[in-house]
Amino acid sequence: MNKAPRIGIICGSGMDRLSIVQNAQRVESTTAFGTPSGTVTLAEIAGVPVAIVNRHGVGHRLLPSEINVRANVAALKQLGVEQVISFSAVGSLQEQAPPGTFVLVDQYIDRTYKRANTFYGSGVVAHVPFGEPVCTDNRAALGKALAHLDIPYLASGTYVVMEGPQFSTRAESLFHRQIGGTVIGMTAMPEPKLCREAELCYTMVAMVTDFDCWHATHDAVNAAMVSARMTDNLKKAEALLAHVIPQLVGREAQCSDGCQHALDGAIMTHFDLITPDVAERFTPLLNRVLAHGNG
Repeated sequence: MNKAPRIGIICGSGMDRLSIVQNAQRVESTTAFGTPSGTVTLAEIAGVPVAIVNRHGVGHRLLPSEINVRANVAALKQLGVEQVISFSAVGSLQEQAPPGTFVLVDQYIDRTYKRANTFYGSGVVAHVPFGEPVCTDNRAALGKALAHLDIPYLASGTYVVMEGPQFSTRAESLFHRQIGGTVIGMTAMPEPKLCREAELCYTMVAMVTDFDCWHATHDAVNAAMVSARMTDNLKKAEALLAHVIPQLVGREAQCSDGCQHALDGAIMTHFDLITPDVAERFTPLLNRVLAHGNG
C-alpha cells in the first residue's frame, strides 16, 4: 500500500462488507478508550488507502447506545486517518427527502443522553468549536460527486439524533419536524464531536430508508423495511465512494475549516500540568499540540 494518509470510512446498517475494496486485511486495534466495535478493515479503494469501521460490529451486534464511538474514532486516528466519511441509515422528516435520497448533513440536534461524548477530562480540559460540525470542503466534494452520479441528494440538512433503540412515537416525530429536522436516526452522535476533538475532517452521508411515522400515507417503519432499502442504498454508497475517494486525497492539507487544527486555542489546561502519563493516555490526540506547545 502507498503511504498517503488513510481515509476513514464509518459504516452503518447494511454495510458489513463493501465490494469495491481491494487488498483488504482485518486488524485488531486497542486504544486508551477501549476496543472498537470490531476489527478495522485496512484496504484500498481506487488505489487509495482506507480504514473501515462498522459501527455496529460485523453482523450488527451493538445497539446505538452500546457503540464505543471514542474507541472507533481513536483507532482511526492511530491508523493515520485524517479524513472521515460516515454513512448512516435514517428516517426522513420532510417530503423533499423521500426514501432513497442521500442527505449531506451540515447540522445536528443531539437528543442523546447515555453516551460518552468527549475524549477529554481526567487531566485535560478542551472546548472545541462546533458551530459548523462537519467539514464544508469535503461536504461540497461529496455533493459534486452525487450530482455527477445522478444520485438523488440534498446538499444540506439537519440530523436529529435520538437515543433509541425504539423508533419514534408519532408525537415525537411531529415534534422533530417542528424543530427543523430533515432526517432522524440513532447513530450520528457523538461521532462528529469526537472527530472534531481528534482534528479529523468529518462528513456524514445520511441515507434515507423510510419516512418517519409522521407521514400519514407511509407504512410504519420497522427493521425489515430499513434492511430492504439499505440494499439499494449500499449500491449508491459504493458508487459514491469509488468516485469521490480519489478526489479527497490530500484535501485535508487545504481544509478551509481548519479541521486539522481544531485544538488550537481549545486546551484550557495549562500545558505544564499535563503530566507524561496523561499525555501518553491521550496519544495520538494531543501529539500535535503538545509538540508545538500551543493550547
